[in-house]
Amino acid sequence: MSQQNVFDHPQQQQQFLDMSNNNTSSSSDLGGSNQNQNSENEILRSNGDHQQQKRSNKWHKQEQIQKMEALFKESPHLNSEQVEHLSLELGLTPTQIKHWFQNKRNQAKGEQERHRNELLKDENAKLRAENEMYKEELKNATCSKCGGPTSIGERFCTYDQLKIENARLKAEIEGTHAILSKRSWMSAPAFKIGNGNHIFSSVAKELCYDGNDPFGSLWIPNDCDNPKIIELAEVSMEELTKLTLVDSPLWISTNDSEILNEDEYIRVFPNVLGPKLTRLKSESSRESVLVNMNHINLVEIIMDVNQWSTMFSCIVSNATTLKVLSPSELGNYNGVVQVMSADFQVLSPLVPARKNYFVRYCKQHQQGVWAIVDVSLDHLRPNSNATPKSRRRPSGCLIQELPNGHSK
Repeated sequence: MSQQNVFDHPQQQQQFLDMSNNNTSSSSDLGGSNQNQNSENEILRSNGDHQQQKRSNKWHKQEQIQKMEALFKESPHLNSEQVEHLSLELGLTPTQIKHWFQNKRNQAKGEQERHRNELLKDENAKLRAENEMYKEELKNATCSKCGGPTSIGERFCTYDQLKIENARLKAEIEGTHAILSKRSWMSAPAFKIGNGNHIFSSVAKELCYDGNDPFGSLWIPNDCDNPKIIELAEVSMEELTKLTLVDSPLWISTNDSEILNEDEYIRVFPNVLGPKLTRLKSESSRESVLVNMNHINLVEIIMDVNQWSTMFSCIVSNATTLKVLSPSELGNYNGVVQVMSADFQVLSPLVPARKNYFVRYCKQHQQGVWAIVDVSLDHLRPNSNATPKSRRRPSGCLIQELPNGHSK
C-alpha cells in the first residue's frame, strides 16, 4: 500500500509557498497595526497628563488662598509692587494673583448687590403694607365736624384732577367760541357791553371758614322789610351793571383772568353792604361765555329754584325760595324779586358748605338783554350782629340774546 506525498506535485508546492507568504504578510501587517495603536495610546495619555497638570496648576493651595484673602480684606486693589512681592512669597505668577483678586472683587460686588436687593425688597414690602393700611384708614375716616365720610371711594376728587378737568372744559369752551365767532351773525351783536364785553360777574363774596353758623334756621322776612329788600335789590342791580361794563381801574387783568381792585371797589360802591367785615376773605371773578340755549329759557332756569339747583348741582347742594316779593306775570320774570336760601359747596371734603341767605332780582334792560343779581340779606335777619360764615355782595349775570338760539 503506497501513500502519495502532498508535496510531490510541483503545483501543490507552489500553492503552499503562496499561502506561507500570505500568512507572513498578514502577521507583519498585524504587528504594524498594534504598533500604531500603542503610539496613539501613548499620545492620548501624554495629552491627558498635560491637561491634568495644567488644571492642577490653576488650583491654589489653601495657604495661598488664606494669605490672599487676608490681604484682600486690607486692600482689595493691589499695586504692582504688592503684586510682585506676593508673587515671590506665594510662588504664583503676577497674572494669577491679578486674576484671583479680580474674581474676588466681582464676587464681593455680587454679594453686596444681592444683599442690597434683599433690603430693597423688604423695604418695598413694608411700604406696600403701610400704604394699604393708610388706604383702609382713609376709607373709614370720618369728618370731625359733621361725622360723615371724608372721601367717597375712588370718586374722591383731588385738586390736581379738578385742575385737569377745568383746563379741559376751558379748552372746549374756547374751541366752541372760535367756531361760533366765524359766523356772520357774530360780527354785529345786538348789545355791546364795554370794551371787555363781559357778561358774567361774580363779585366780592366775603367768606369766613371758622365759627358756628349763626343762621342755622330759615327766616322769612316780614312785610315791613319788603321795601328795604326791594331797594337793596335795585341798588345791587345798578352795581352789577357797572361791574360788568367798567374795566380798568376797577378790574385788573392777568394772564388768564381778571382780579377785582378792592380799594377801587370800596371807593366806587361804599354803601351797598357797608365795609368789609373782619376775618372774611374776598373772592371775585368775571368771565364771558357762550351758552347753547335761548335767553328766555336761561332766565327761567335761573329764576326757578328747582331748575337752578339741578343745573348747578355740582356747586349748589340745597336751595329754597322763601318768599316772592314781586311775582312774575304770564311767565315774564322782568321785575321779579324773591328771597332765597342756598348752600354752596366745593368738590372737596376739606371745604365746608357755605350757607347764604339772599335776594334774587331779575330785570330786562332792553330787548334781548336781561340781568339777574344776588345780594345777601344777613343784616336784616335776627342776630345780625353775629359774623356770618359767608356773605354775597352784588353778583350775578348779564344775559344777551344771540341768533340761532344762543345766549351770551
